[in-house]
Amino acid sequence: MHLLKSLRTAAIAATLTLSTVASIAAEGVHSIAEGQLLRLDAPAHRLVIRTATGSQIQFEYTNSTLVRGAAGSVDRLDAGAQLSVRYERQETRMLATQVDVVP
Repeated sequence: MHLLKSLRTAAIAATLTLSTVASIAAEGVHSIAEGQLLRLDAPAHRLVIRTATGSQIQFEYTNSTLVRGAAGSVDRLDAGAQLSVRYERQETRMLATQVDVVP
């Protein structure tokens, strides 16, 4: 029973990882990533989150990126904040189009 539960958990994790990779690879398609804010580099317009699976994802943002919470500004995000990032893959970068602070 324990082995079956472990295998089921592993299969679910593998499926989620594969779906994340597939969505990242699709250029021009909006996707959503959720995780904890690790780093914010305001001068470079970059932020890095850590997902629930432990993966780190770096996003670029612009002055047009919509921010919900944090007084509407990426610069006011707190380290460790839980975020939902809507992004679009553009050539070699992932552009955040919307950042929501998750309560």
